Amino acid sequence: MVNPDVNVNGFPVRAGNSFSLLVNAPEYYPAMLQAIRDARRYVLMEMYLVESGDVADDFIEVFTDAVQRGVTVQLMLDALGARAFSGDDRRRLASAGVQLAFYNPLQLSRPGRNLLRTHRKFLIVDGIRAFVGGAGIADVFAGQRGWRETMLEIRGAVVQDWHMLFSRSWQEWAT
Repeated sequence: MVNPDVNVNGFPVRAGNSFSLLVNAPEYYPAMLQAIRDARRYVLMEMYLVESGDVADDFIEVFTDAVQRGVTVQLMLDALGARAFSGDDRRRLASAGVQLAFYNPLQLSRPGRNLLRTHRKFLIVDGIRAFVGGAGIADVFAGQRGWRETMLEIRGAVVQDWHMLFSRSWQEWAT
């Protein structure tokens, strides 16, 4: 018998959520950056595509400021998708106190395993706000001819499920 209170993936159906569609970088990047500025307890981000540049600099700045305010910041980046994220930028985050981990680091000895990637792109702030969608942290999304992309801002109890997904990845790859 199917339980109507649980969806196919085993997450409970949660009422009382709100969703806002943010279309293209001029809408979603400012909203994401402001959410991080507003963070009081924690910021969690799992991201496939991260590349050094202006957009990454903006995020590094707000992550660093958040840590200075006492906010825990944990970033889970896909090892393949973050190849263009410079060592200098990684060191900037680490020296600021941002916790940084990489999903499935590339290994020449196991080429088949290198194909297992996380293509998730989400940000969670204080367990009450999440941003989910197709955008990465890269200038290509924000340029004059930026990719057309969409993010969904989520508020409410369903953010708990996104937190659980992040926690599973963090537990496996950050330890």
